[in-house]
Amino acid sequence: MTKISFDNFAAWALPLRSNTTRGLAAEYLVAHAVGGDLNQPRDEWGNHDTITADGITVEVKSGAYLQAWDQPALSTIVYKGLRGKWLGEQGIYLDGRREYRSQVYVFAVHTTTEPERYDALDPDQWEFRVVGRSRLVALNQDSISLTRLRQIQPTTVSYPGLNTAIRETATHNPKPERPRSTQQH
Repeated sequence: MTKISFDNFAAWALPLRSNTTRGLAAEYLVAHAVGGDLNQPRDEWGNHDTITADGITVEVKSGAYLQAWDQPALSTIVYKGLRGKWLGEQGIYLDGRREYRSQVYVFAVHTTTEPERYDALDPDQWEFRVVGRSRLVALNQDSISLTRLRQIQPTTVSYPGLNTAIRETATHNPKPERPRSTQQH
């Protein structure tokens, strides 16, 4: 019988080509690039995917051309869930409308198109597009395709330039205010 270990569990439960796990890899890479707190476990109920040491709130959306399933062609990339309800204590939604909750949005695309080369934890296999909250508010969309995202000419950077691009974008995008509502659903 194979010994139960985290590595065996992770290989079984966390395939890096699955949408969920790849999204976590993208969040980790961005948090690492901006000096987010990686000593604490990820807060899956947080209002932001990461927060820089100096308080910039960042949302990370990811996509890829290759998927975990057999596919006849490369995937068309669409980023969904741009807006969300604010979360209060214990992950309970506050009253109010869905909003863009972060100052900066990073749209990450895993660019590898050759299955044998796929490595979701290799920063060189990713492209990052950085967009400020105000540009998304002006678009007023819940999702955006990579094609449409390219049309609005976001700041496109490789991994080494991510920290600078996020900080520069944040200077023009104040933090959104979390509602003061005490009612939760």
